[in-house]
Amino acid sequence: MFDDFWEDSPLDRMMRVHVTDPGDPTFSRTFDLPQDAPSSWLHSAFNLSMGCDSYDQDSPWHLALDSDDDPGSGDGDRFSDYGTPRGEETSGISDRYVIRRLGSRRAVVGEPWVTMINNPESPLKSSTRGDWQSRLAPFRADHVQHELELAYGYVPTPAKRASMLGDDIRSGSPLVGLLEALPASSRLRLRAHLEDAALLQQPRFDDATMASLAVGFRRLVERLGSNGVEQADDGWLDDATLGDLEAELEWQLVTPDMVSPGRRLGDLTRRLGYARRFRGRVIATARGYSIASRSRDVVADLKRELRPPSDGYSHSASSTLALLAIADGSASDVSRLEQVVVLGAEQLGPIERPYAPDRTDMVSQTIDPIMSVLAPLGGVGAYGHFSPAVRRLAHASLF
Repeated sequence: MFDDFWEDSPLDRMMRVHVTDPGDPTFSRTFDLPQDAPSSWLHSAFNLSMGCDSYDQDSPWHLALDSDDDPGSGDGDRFSDYGTPRGEETSGISDRYVIRRLGSRRAVVGEPWVTMINNPESPLKSSTRGDWQSRLAPFRADHVQHELELAYGYVPTPAKRASMLGDDIRSGSPLVGLLEALPASSRLRLRAHLEDAALLQQPRFDDATMASLAVGFRRLVERLGSNGVEQADDGWLDDATLGDLEAELEWQLVTPDMVSPGRRLGDLTRRLGYARRFRGRVIATARGYSIASRSRDVVADLKRELRPPSDGYSHSASSTLALLAIADGSASDVSRLEQVVVLGAEQLGPIERPYAPDRTDMVSQTIDPIMSVLAPLGGVGAYGHFSPAVRRLAHASLF
């Protein structure tokens, strides 16, 4: 089957192409790609290796191709001018990139259609560090190659296709939906950021961290006591009880439009099953007493409550952006969280799906369910603030 394919196929030869800036060899890239591949393949591969998408013409390293440029044609020595870097006023730089064909060979079944070759004699340049949403992607050869395999696939072989996840993202992680929503350059930035921030390793929780997360629950269970308190007209805790709890915990609103801290804690306690109604009173449950005394199971309970909803693509991606902003420390409290999530949503790029995020419109209602869980966990005097324990919980929820 495959022998017949190769006899008739114009793509049975692979060529090696070298792109370089003679003035700065650190910009050199070498690729293996089909001899008759369209010029757009080299165009996209080079720009992706520089951390930008082909349509991102504002990048200073953007390689612009003319429609008639074709690295598979000509004498293989020097190809036509490939455009000028954007954002510079220097004249006479249309010849910045020299493109040479280094040779050809027969394609191997199962190999990637496009492979980036890491040349030891030409160091590969990384970008500067910064927020993943705005910086160029720091160079990771394995990340770039993964994106090339996603885009172009493999020389035909049964049942072989690139996974969106790579080897470092678990299939059940909420990060999967976010990675699928991002364009390639943003995906490169995010994957590098996850590595740099050590967010790809499952965090561990010691007794002190778990106890820190359970402070509010412990205070509420103690206030309920063995007999509970009389329920209010709405069937739950009255405002006076919740107000006293807020005063005891020294909680204040971080933003004026938030639900009252005591109400958040009371509602979360009920959803987690730590308290319930019984004959006109609100009482602590056996699980509530257990959490108050040991706190061992609080992380698992809270992770279940933080699980992003599955009934909407936009909610899932935005929820993950919020958890990521808390886990990596870019949002120190809820007042900063919405701004960071909006910045992340803007990286989702040109998405054609009809259920794509509305960018900023969905952010507030996406953040609110997360804050209903995390805001009461900051501890005494820290309502709505993301303590190290809260950041670790958000990190764990990304798995």
